[in-house]
Amino acid sequence: MKTLVRHPAQPYLLLRVMALFLQPLGARHAALWSLAAAALALTACAATPPKTVKKPAAEREQRWVATQKSEEGPVTVTVSWDGPPSGLTFRVALDTHSVNLDGYDLRELAALRTERGGEVPPARWDAQAGGHHRSGNLVFPDRLPDGTPVLAPGTRSLTLVVREVGGVPERVFTWRW
Repeated sequence: MKTLVRHPAQPYLLLRVMALFLQPLGARHAALWSLAAAALALTACAATPPKTVKKPAAEREQRWVATQKSEEGPVTVTVSWDGPPSGLTFRVALDTHSVNLDGYDLRELAALRTERGGEVPPARWDAQAGGHHRSGNLVFPDRLPDGTPVLAPGTRSLTLVVREVGGVPERVFTWRW
């Protein structure tokens, strides 16, 4: 048995065609026939459920990837994070056409801030020298200096702060989940 896939505007289109067809009958008769056609269209649409296609499990799983970009000043900073299950590794790209980026050490210029106000500096900045284009992983420890886990139970957001890159005092990247 073949299942028809309907367009969402199909009932509306049926009503418009009926109205054009009934226009010569006069306003009173056209209104009555239009009401009857609307009832018929709504009944027909409700009686036949639309066809649904079930996607394979791999396609249903959506991996949370959030990329944020700051284009202030002469340097563009792009940061990607795969979310809490991936740990505290952020992919950072610095791009410009006017500044040498090799002098920026994000171990000194970045910090991860929790929603509770704690802040932790990066443990590593794995980026090769690149002149005008530099990218790498910015890795943070999983505990704050006081020993509290950065991703403690109940944590709903994290903020990465990058200071003094390209003359911008502070760039803020926040993820909420």
